[in-house]
Amino acid sequence: MATLELILLLLAAVLVSAVIAQFVPKIAAPLIQIVLGIGVELFTADTVTINFSADLFLVLFIAPLLYDEARRADKAALMRNIRPVLGLAIGLVLITMFSIGGAVHWLVPAIPFTAALALGAALGPTDAVAVSSLPKDIEIGERRKQILQGEYLLNDASGIVGFQFALAATITGAFSVTDASVKFLVVFFGGLAVGAIVGFAANAIERYIRNIGLENTTFHVLFDIFLPFIIYLVAEPFGASGIIAVVVGGLVRSLANKGGVEPVTSRLNIVSDSVWQTISFALNGVVFVLLGTQLPRAMQYTVTNPLVGKADLLLWVVVITLILLATRFVWLAGEEWIHHRNEGWRFFSRENLMSALIMTIAGPKGAVTLSIIFTIPVLASESAFFPERSLIIFLASGVILLTLLLSNFVLPLFAPKRDLAEEERLVRERDTQASVEVLRSVVRGLLARQTEENAAATATVVEEYNRRIAAEAEAGEMVAPNSLELRLEVFDWERAYISAKIRSREVAPLTGYRYINQVDRRENALLHQSQHVNPANLWREFKELVKSGWRRVKQQVSADAGRQAEELMALRAKVYGLCIRRLQQEMRGGRYPAEAVSEVLLDYQRAVERFRPSGQGTARAQEAARLAEVEQTAIALEVDAISDAYDSGKLSRAGAKRLREKVTLMQVDLAAGE
Repeated sequence: MATLELILLLLAAVLVSAVIAQFVPKIAAPLIQIVLGIGVELFTADTVTINFSADLFLVLFIAPLLYDEARRADKAALMRNIRPVLGLAIGLVLITMFSIGGAVHWLVPAIPFTAALALGAALGPTDAVAVSSLPKDIEIGERRKQILQGEYLLNDASGIVGFQFALAATITGAFSVTDASVKFLVVFFGGLAVGAIVGFAANAIERYIRNIGLENTTFHVLFDIFLPFIIYLVAEPFGASGIIAVVVGGLVRSLANKGGVEPVTSRLNIVSDSVWQTISFALNGVVFVLLGTQLPRAMQYTVTNPLVGKADLLLWVVVITLILLATRFVWLAGEEWIHHRNEGWRFFSRENLMSALIMTIAGPKGAVTLSIIFTIPVLASESAFFPERSLIIFLASGVILLTLLLSNFVLPLFAPKRDLAEEERLVRERDTQASVEVLRSVVRGLLARQTEENAAATATVVEEYNRRIAAEAEAGEMVAPNSLELRLEVFDWERAYISAKIRSREVAPLTGYRYINQVDRRENALLHQSQHVNPANLWREFKELVKSGWRRVKQQVSADAGRQAEELMALRAKVYGLCIRRLQQEMRGGRYPAEAVSEVLLDYQRAVERFRPSGQGTARAQEAARLAEVEQTAIALEVDAISDAYDSGKLSRAGAKRLREKVTLMQVDLAAGE
């Protein structure tokens, strides 16, 4: 039961961190999660002891995290920057491993050299989430960003392999360069082979399942979630690296997932991306919360150790971090010099050094480093503890925390600032393109579903969407108008007009209050509230029923339903006409931006025709029914297209919200006319 409580506490801390991060965007989510982890540790006190199984931790955390990174990697950018990426992922990791290993063994002789090498290997990988959580107001450049992304994808595998060799040498007490080199080749190339084979086999299985007609989204997503665990477990018995196999398998899988353009494939990719985003965030968050839980424990053990001074602990963390950053800076400066010479520049400028410094601090350590360190066994043998395990975990945790603090608070002091105005303009342009594509996809979908019976109705709706496409394209350079306040005021106009007509007996009370309730539903839908009947309107309606008397109520309720609907449509057309006239006056009044008034005015002008009484018999009624059916189909297509565009990152949150508000009003208006 204690384990279940701990799991729930860890997940709750991750959920809370997601909320807090929205209110304090300048603080990286990993830092928030570490603080919450300290709170979890203080809350649970000594009731729960966290013990980690090395193999289980690698499979449970590292395998899915690396698989997700690989499947989302930009392969084109990775190939463009393959030389510097491989240099950072392999060369820098090895140099970091030995430089940190030698320094730690020199600073703390109680830590064996091989154990210090394990710490150095664990500190080699950078953290994907920490890199993506860098302050949003800094600009590190597209090339630097691509190199960092490629680095944290590939250096995890090399860091873990190096760590496993150093750990094995510490446990066995024997190390042979020749044996290690041969074993490394087997582990490395074996991982490449297993990952590629299983990845291609998984793609073939998925294609076969689709060919036999199984397009179940749940099956395909679960299949993708299980795959990293399968790849890892298949690789290990062959002596290959499960981590490298998982990375290669993810890259191979991404080739299949990105290949389709059919709607089913597109939707499957979007659902899969959403699921993996949640899993990745949860796993990364749990690891950082676990870091927070381990800090007090490691501190307590090391601080109370009479052989270790408190000042020495902090000094060691700072020295290790400085060596880590210095090694990284020198390597990156060399990479910048090579890139500088290849580009044909004659002078190595201050900007090149600044670029190296930015990438040095922009590569903090995080979840992978901590996950690796947690896999150090408590016992090196049946009769001996692993040497200075708690101290090694403390040093790694301190370096992670310090590099995160540097990237979050120091990097913004000298990194170039983003041009927010230019970014807003680019977001507007992207939203315009995405909005137009959303509307075009609706047109394509309607035309694909057109039949001989609904051809006229389809043509009407397509014409309306073509007008919206033209309006979106024309307004693309403008800031999207905020018409919410005006729309709410227009709703008040409608309610006031109907209430006055009810008082003057020009509109039947039940018909009038029914209309007011529809206005309330439109308003609630626009405000994202539940679509309920306004209690005030119910009370007014009840009083009117009492005053009118039972006989009158009975006559009105038993009236022809078709005639009531016709009267309501006629009333709506009249009210909409009033709103159009007042909106035209608002255009000259200047209380609201002209683009906001014109947006609302056009919506009412387009709607007024649909709600005029037909009076042309059965044929007109049938055509109206077909038109309503096509409009419902268009709305469904538009809702799906908006979700797809937003989930795939083509449409911003503000752009999606604006389109959804339009669709919501269309839905409510269409429901009101039925």
